[in-house]
Amino acid sequence: MLLKWEPDVNLWATCEQTDWVYSQSDGEFQVIVDEEWGSAAPCQPGYYGTYGVGFQWSYDTSQTGSWHGGSLWSGYHWLPDTGVAAAPPARPPAPGDRVAVTGADGTLLRDGAGRMVTRPLAAPPPPAKAR
Repeated sequence: MLLKWEPDVNLWATCEQTDWVYSQSDGEFQVIVDEEWGSAAPCQPGYYGTYGVGFQWSYDTSQTGSWHGGSLWSGYHWLPDTGVAAAPPARPPAPGDRVAVTGADGTLLRDGAGRMVTRPLAAPPPPAKAR
């Protein structure tokens, strides 16, 4: 997931993301997501960071199962890349934080009442279909 700092609302916002990947494998499974955003600013100039999330569904001895996993923050960088820029006044996002959602043009989305649309960060994926 590519996040962009939105100083007007003091939140990280989702700029771009990939969908969840599911596997029916019982053995070892690896997913590599290779996104190339380059040094351009896909959602207008600003501070960007990537946020990776991975979860695995594991059954326990009672066969009820649960999600196991976590997230990884890349740190932030100014785009377009023009050299050194001052750091944004924000802590890195953490699991459970709410992030703003942006449209395809990079603007913050608002609901019918004019409120900014947000969603939780690093929530487990929707349950996979039972085997």
